[in-house]
Amino acid sequence: MKPTSSNVNTDKYDDTYFEQINRITRFFKREGFGFLFATADNFHLRQQVNQQVKNKLTENAIQIVEMALDEDENALSIIQQLKNILKEQLEIKGIIINNLDYYIKDNPDKLQAFNFSRELLADLEIPILFWMNEMDMPDFTRRASDIYTWRSLSVIRFPNLPVETPSRSMLLQRFDENFRTKEEYKQLELKIKLLESQLKEAEAKNYPVQRRIDEIVYPLFTALRDADLHDRKNELYKRYEDDLSDDKLKNLLIKSNYSEDNKEYTDSINYELMILDLANNELEIANSYNRIGRIFYLNNEYEKSIEYIQNCIDKLEKSFPEQNNIISVAYNNIASSYEDLKERNAAEKSLIKAIEYKLKIKEQDSSLAISYNNLGANYLYQGKLDKALTYLMKSVKIYEDFYDNKSPQLGVLFHNLAGIYFEKRQFKEAYNFGEKAVDIIKFYPDHINYDTIHHNYQIFKDALVHIPYKNTIRVRRNDLCPCKSGKKYKKCCGK
Repeated sequence: MKPTSSNVNTDKYDDTYFEQINRITRFFKREGFGFLFATADNFHLRQQVNQQVKNKLTENAIQIVEMALDEDENALSIIQQLKNILKEQLEIKGIIINNLDYYIKDNPDKLQAFNFSRELLADLEIPILFWMNEMDMPDFTRRASDIYTWRSLSVIRFPNLPVETPSRSMLLQRFDENFRTKEEYKQLELKIKLLESQLKEAEAKNYPVQRRIDEIVYPLFTALRDADLHDRKNELYKRYEDDLSDDKLKNLLIKSNYSEDNKEYTDSINYELMILDLANNELEIANSYNRIGRIFYLNNEYEKSIEYIQNCIDKLEKSFPEQNNIISVAYNNIASSYEDLKERNAAEKSLIKAIEYKLKIKEQDSSLAISYNNLGANYLYQGKLDKALTYLMKSVKIYEDFYDNKSPQLGVLFHNLAGIYFEKRQFKEAYNFGEKAVDIIKFYPDHINYDTIHHNYQIFKDALVHIPYKNTIRVRRNDLCPCKSGKKYKKCCGK
């Protein structure tokens, strides 16, 4: 995991966050040797903190360097890697190590060597910051107590604060994730530009407010939301918030979507219930049921989600059977709730229906890959590995036909394929697809699956050198062991 630059937006951070930054900065201003541990589970957050610290130190003509330790089994020791950095860059006055947790993960030999290296570290005569995962700290302090007790300051802990990127980069990522083409992206850019120009003119000429909302504000708000341009979307909402009465359909849709985006799910559902009262036809009612079901899903209320989405499906199949795309989306949505309830068979049936409706559409687009991917994941959970592999490969084929080879969604699909091969004990294939996933996702450090893909890649990598399967977030103690011994995990590799 090589360090990548990040764009810092600190508006939402409290005084504690900035004091932590200042503590690290003061640590690096000291003369001579010292070392410090800091924790953040989000790898990209570590990059953000590092950048702010480096910016502060640059003002004092102090140069520090970030590095990621080589995690390979046969890599040089920490001491030797640090010496090589100092030899190459004589002017540096401090080092930040971004991945100590990954380096020593499940490797007692490396951990032991690090624990007994404090005198060698002191000989380097520079301050060093080591980043760790918070959940690994209790075990680390117990197994590496010798070096831990020698730290210069108490551990500096960062919660998982939001890390934002410019709207433009989020737009490209969002579009890639939602299977939009570059042409569609350009069309949306033009639409946003045109609507913003029309709104400016309408405001200058003092057009009636509700007419502005219906004809310009609502479509502009929707376009900005689709593009993940949340700063501009929120500014637009605040500008018209006082004019959004509860007796107009589009007003309520704006308020519902805004509440959903801000995770105010109860408010969003209440607005949707008002929309139901205003709906003029069965199609509008069905769409509202689907939206309510999706919001309940986001709020982890899966039974209620299923209830509303099933109402949507029933109405659509009875009165609007030609609405193939909407019905397909609804079946995909209901499958997600079944998956979280671990009702795998119901989820499987829903996904198959989603695919059936999608295949009825004359002009296909790449969104069919979503259903294939989800069905593949479902079969993986059921242990039907060959079926899982078949559908994930279908998903990859569609995606490769539509887009270039650097799309983040393709990286996620490669990661899923790696997981299937790992379960099939085909470790070389698992490693190869895991490496493909990392090679893509490294360009998207703010991606929701960035840390997971890197973490699981290390597991695939370890399997190649026959490191025993260790505990991961996917395996519970009473699950069957992934090594296929037939024993429970706690009685086998999880001892």
